[in-house]
Amino acid sequence: MMATDYRASSTTGLSSATTHAGSSDSTGSDSSRSAWHADDHTPRQPASAFGPAIPRIPPVGLDPHIYDKLAREAEKCGDHHAHEAAKVCMYITLGMDPHLSWLEKLRYFKHALNRHCNPPTIPTQPELDFYAELAVLVRKHCGNEVLKLASKEDDFYAARLAMGQTREQIGDDAEVFFEPLLGHATTCPVYYTEEDWQTLKMIRDQWV
Repeated sequence: MMATDYRASSTTGLSSATTHAGSSDSTGSDSSRSAWHADDHTPRQPASAFGPAIPRIPPVGLDPHIYDKLAREAEKCGDHHAHEAAKVCMYITLGMDPHLSWLEKLRYFKHALNRHCNPPTIPTQPELDFYAELAVLVRKHCGNEVLKLASKEDDFYAARLAMGQTREQIGDDAEVFFEPLLGHATTCPVYYTEEDWQTLKMIRDQWV
């Protein structure tokens, strides 16, 4: 059974939020991956009197060794922004591993957001925009992963209901399943978008 896509009819907010990030071609599509060259360090915005160079953000989904190489080379060159971009994409990619539990995935997303999406103490506007792009990229992929898990579980519960199980039986299992996805927060955690948070709660509330 194919998992229900709860975002298909509600992606306007996310699309608009990631339009700017998309300008760096960092979505991990086949075309962006094939066009990406790890040895090409041409900045997206060159250094000027107004601030340092702003690097391009690599696409998500490359071999983690490529990001490690990019981060090490950026560190040698003193390019902190390129180093952080490589680290963010590496941890997002690691968090997308389908063999990981949700808490293992979340650890990667939270690390990327907390450790590598922070602008300098006195940033320029391009630097603020750059780190905001990185944060949007983390939240986008974190939301993608959690909603894939939730949608698959939702379809499983629907199949159980169709086979004659009661909502009470399913609800007990759903409460256990959704607890690590939602935690005990009453407001949207920093690693989700508000849209994904509301969608996740909507799926949970159908069963709990």
